[in-house]
Amino acid sequence: MLPTDIQPTRADGRRSTCGPWRVRLIAMIALAVLSTLLQPGPVGAQANLSGELVHVTSAPKDGFVLYSDGTKQWVNGSCFDSLRSGGIDSRWAKYPTEVHPKPKKRPALDCEQLRELFSDDVSPPPSNPLTFTAELVTVQTKTTNQDGFALFNHGTQHWVHWDCFAELVAKGVGTRRVSYGGQVSPVPEQSPRFSCDELFVMMTDDTSEPPTPPPSPVLEAALVTVTTKAQDQDGFALFSDATQHWVDPGCFAELVAAGVNAPKVSYSAEVDSRVKRSERFSCDELLVMMDVTEEPPPSENRILVDAPGRVAGQSLQQALRSAEPGDVFVLLGGSYNPISISGLHGTAAAPIVIEASSPTRAVRFETNSHSSGTAVRVSESSHLEIRDIHVRHSLFGIVVDDSSDVLIDSVDVADVGQEAIRVRASGSVSERITIRNSRIGDTGNRSGSDSGGEPYSTYGEGIYLGDGSSESELVRDVRIINNEIYDTSTEAIDVKYPVRQVLIDGNVIRDVATGTSGAVAIHVNGSADRRDPDVRVRGNTFRNISDRTPYRDGNAITMATSVTVDSNTFSNIADHAVRIDSNRPSGATITVQVPSNNSFSDVGRQNVVVYGGGSVNLIR
Repeated sequence: MLPTDIQPTRADGRRSTCGPWRVRLIAMIALAVLSTLLQPGPVGAQANLSGELVHVTSAPKDGFVLYSDGTKQWVNGSCFDSLRSGGIDSRWAKYPTEVHPKPKKRPALDCEQLRELFSDDVSPPPSNPLTFTAELVTVQTKTTNQDGFALFNHGTQHWVHWDCFAELVAKGVGTRRVSYGGQVSPVPEQSPRFSCDELFVMMTDDTSEPPTPPPSPVLEAALVTVTTKAQDQDGFALFSDATQHWVDPGCFAELVAAGVNAPKVSYSAEVDSRVKRSERFSCDELLVMMDVTEEPPPSENRILVDAPGRVAGQSLQQALRSAEPGDVFVLLGGSYNPISISGLHGTAAAPIVIEASSPTRAVRFETNSHSSGTAVRVSESSHLEIRDIHVRHSLFGIVVDDSSDVLIDSVDVADVGQEAIRVRASGSVSERITIRNSRIGDTGNRSGSDSGGEPYSTYGEGIYLGDGSSESELVRDVRIINNEIYDTSTEAIDVKYPVRQVLIDGNVIRDVATGTSGAVAIHVNGSADRRDPDVRVRGNTFRNISDRTPYRDGNAITMATSVTVDSNTFSNIADHAVRIDSNRPSGATITVQVPSNNSFSDVGRQNVVVYGGGSVNLIR
């Protein structure tokens, strides 16, 4: 009871029952009740509140709770782990990117209150996952500790936790690699978080018909061995659509073992690095494209030959008569008698080979006369290879007659009476003849003159194709590649009319004193027709070309037909670099192409000149 001096009295003198102390007491009780109501209470009192658990990648805490009312709170590590182990899902976010600007921090709920909050969150998912499809990607350069992204068809994305990522891959969901900062940057709008099961449905339940791929082009391919390689590879696959690619050594060996023919070509000539590269094919696909229908080649039979040409008690000439496809005659160093090879036939997969045992141990064929005999003659034969031999002191060096698919590789022919190498046809066809990587020179050493008084030295061609008769039309598809031709007494290369399909590529032609035409002469004999013979002179070096008294024809190239002359280098030429004789043939216009990619220096007269009154279409 209050003291009487502070007890209120009414007007009638009776004591009052509702004084100021009662008012204060009621106010105190009301304030206490209100304060209690404002304290965080059980989650049931906040039934309209929901939240999302977020694992933060760069932050001093383990994660956030982001509430539906725009507030947040940090969750410490032990509580975060407890919530995760209790089955509450979380998503990854980068601090401060996805949780910035900072929302207002709300009073903290304890871990049990959070658990109840998440378990009572019955708000509907933000989107129906069945309206989504998704693609799983592995990110190469990641800014967060995740395995990859789910990219959705709505243009959104989200990180996939590594456990879920591994589960999706284990269930057969395909994945592709992309660069973060490339296909996933700038970051599109983040998608809603889905469970791993929902992601699996989205990534596998695509009922749309897959697009029908366009029919693959039917390609054929050829295999070639490259002699001058720009890469450490054995060769190229050349495709029928004019594309190409290198074949690795293991696949190359497998293709050859299966019977694919791989002729040798020059990288700078037949394999043009400017051609568009093809897509990569497997070795099995290449094998199908190369359509091996022949039997695999027989195992190589190496036959050792001792100088002066003895093989198991018989001469080399005798042994060659019984040669079979795949035989390789290996010649030891020394001097050999002349040989005549006739009626010898290998196959594309198993040619017959005559070669020196070592390029450094000279194998020398000779007749010991500048006025008679041929050191090596090939007639009526096919699929034959002659490698690394030397020819000396003979009237003719190597003669190929009525034969096909003959390779003359890395030979050295010098000190001959007339022609060093001759290809001709005497009634049958000589075609697909390749002369490459060889040294050819010092020709025209026969003394005296012919019955017409012409010195024999005027017959000293380095390489002589045809003979100017109608039979020459049977000589075709000849390739002269990467040779050094020097000190010939007349033309270094003489292509007689009507020889066709000739490639002269990558040769060095030097120190030649020409007779009546040029270092390279093409169809300058007699009256020729105007058909394009398909002759190309490219990538050669002409150096020190002079004339021979009493003639004044120190030209590098002389032609009387359509020819393409490109990418050659001419220096120190006595007369013209390119001379076109238009008065010899008759009929329609001939076309000569001499583009600007040719190089000229120290040319005595004109770089390119047209003689005669015939019609010439000169393309520069």
